[in-house]
Amino acid sequence: MQTQLCLLEEIQEIDIAIGRINKERTEFPARKEKLIEEAKKLEAEMESLLLERGEFEKKKAALEDDALRCDEKISKNEERLRVIKNEKQYKAAEKETNTAKKKKVEINKEIARVTDIINAKDELLEIITQKSSEKREEIESLDAEMEVRFDELDRLLEEHKLRRSKAATDLSPGLLRQYELIRSKRQGLGIVAVKDGICQGCHMNIRPQLYIQIQCNPDEVISCPHCHRILYFKSKPQNI
Repeated sequence: MQTQLCLLEEIQEIDIAIGRINKERTEFPARKEKLIEEAKKLEAEMESLLLERGEFEKKKAALEDDALRCDEKISKNEERLRVIKNEKQYKAAEKETNTAKKKKVEINKEIARVTDIINAKDELLEIITQKSSEKREEIESLDAEMEVRFDELDRLLEEHKLRRSKAATDLSPGLLRQYELIRSKRQGLGIVAVKDGICQGCHMNIRPQLYIQIQCNPDEVISCPHCHRILYFKSKPQNI
């Protein structure tokens, strides 16, 4: 029959395994939530870019209308220049034509600049759209992984709980309560080995007399004087 401390060590190993399972179960939703937030940010970027692009499209359309009006004015003035006889009127029409031509040059430059901006936003939209699509695929893949993994984790959890229940049957209830209290206050470790006179929980030296006592009395419940964890003796492996 296993000693009380051996049973307690087994229970702690099971508790650690259960803790890992529970941690993994919480990590999956956290990973999914992070992916969802990243996807939302990308979608917000896309929406913002589309609005900006729309404003530049309106600006481009207005500039193209201005350029068309310049063309109409130039065309009308050139028609007038062919029939005007009066020198003063001719010079005035010529000046107006040249002004319209200069304005159209400036408008075309602005159209080219706005077109470049629209093209740059289209390129960025394509990149962000691809990233958004990949992020959604990651979420779908994680959902599928979670479904399979959760079934496996549930099965392992039930197995560990059954093992713990069986081990606890032969364990003193008082000792189990003591272990659980210590474990709750000491980062999940209620029982630790003492090796070469050093507590493997807090890594502090214990008195030589206490170390000998632990070695000679494997069933005695002795606590570390520093971290108060239950101690058991861990001997060095034998060389074969």
